[in-house]
Amino acid sequence: MALGKLLTGKKVVLSLYRSALRQVRLLPNNYLRQFWRLKFSDDARTILGTWESEEMRYHKIKRVRKEVKKLQRANAGEQEYLTHILDVAYGRKGPLKYAILKPLLTDPTVPLPPRIIPSVERSRPPVFSRELTALITSDHARISGKALPSSYLTRPPNLPPRADPDSEEARLFGRYSKRLEVNKRRRFFANQWRTVKPPLEITVKHVGDKRAASESSEVDAVTHAGVRGVGLQGAGIFQELKMLAGPVGRTPPMPRRQRQLLQSLTGAPVHDPPPQPSAPTRYLRRRYRELMGRIPILTYTPPSKKPSTDSDDSQRGKYTVSFDSNAIITHGRTFPRIPQADAIDMAWI
Repeated sequence: MALGKLLTGKKVVLSLYRSALRQVRLLPNNYLRQFWRLKFSDDARTILGTWESEEMRYHKIKRVRKEVKKLQRANAGEQEYLTHILDVAYGRKGPLKYAILKPLLTDPTVPLPPRIIPSVERSRPPVFSRELTALITSDHARISGKALPSSYLTRPPNLPPRADPDSEEARLFGRYSKRLEVNKRRRFFANQWRTVKPPLEITVKHVGDKRAASESSEVDAVTHAGVRGVGLQGAGIFQELKMLAGPVGRTPPMPRRQRQLLQSLTGAPVHDPPPQPSAPTRYLRRRYRELMGRIPILTYTPPSKKPSTDSDDSQRGKYTVSFDSNAIITHGRTFPRIPQADAIDMAWI
C-alpha cells in the first residue's frame, strides 16, 4: 500500500507534469505548445481526480510518462516521434481525430432512412453525410490511398447476394436475416469512417462572373454558403501550417561567391529576396510538408445561379477533396518539390 502511494502519489504526478511542461516549451510552434500544454494539464487533473484505484492511477501515469518520453525524443530530432507529435496535435490520430469526424457521421439535412426491421427503431441503416461521402470516395482522404466505390455506400460489399430479396439466392435459400443485415451495415460504416483522414476545415470556393475563383475558410463564408464547419474551422491552423512549411518553389540563399561573381559581371550589388516567414530549419519544413500530405482539403463549391437540369447534387453544390500544392504525399502521386531553374541557375550550368 505504501509502495503504491509512492508510485502514484500527488508528488509523482506534479513532478511528471513539470517534466512535460519543460518538453512542451521546446516545441517548434505556438499551436503545438498550446495543444500539448492543455493535453498534459487535462491528464494531470484526471490522474489527481482518480483516487478509487491505485492500479488505474498507475496505468494513467505510465501512459503520460510514455507521451513525455516521445515528446523528449521528438525534440531531440527523431523523425518518427516528431511525426507522432504532429499527428496527435493536428488530428491525424487520437481523440482529436474522432472529435473532428464525429459531426460528419450524421447528416441533419437528410431524412431518416426507412427501418430495416419495421418494429425496431435502431434498425435504420447509417447515413453517409455529403462531407463524409466526398472524403471516402476520394483517394486523397483515405489512409490506404484508394478511394471507395460510391456503389458500396448503398450496398456494402460484406452483404451476401441473399440480402437482395429479388435475387436468385434469396428465392432458393430464403431471405437473409434482417438483424444480420443491420449489424453488417453498421460494421461496414464504422470500418470505413475510421479509415478517413479528416480535414481541419472546409474551404468555400466562389466563382465570379469573370471566372475569377476565390477561396475562404472563414466562419462567415461557411455560414453564408449554408454548410457546416468542420474541425478547427476559422482558427487559421491550416494557414499557419502552410506558412511554416514555406512557400512553393522555395530556393536556398545564393552563395557568397555566386553573388560576388554576378556583381562583378553586372556591376550592381546582388541581394537575396527578403526571407518569408517559415520554419527555421529545412528538417522542420519538410516535416510540415509531409503533415500537409496527410491533411486533405475539403472544398465546397456553391451551386451556380444559372438554372440547371442536372442532378440534385449540382443544385446543392458539391464537395471536392484535394491537397495543397506544397504537400509531400507519402503514397500516391507526389508533387514536384524542385523549383524551376532561373537565368542564374542556367548561367552556372
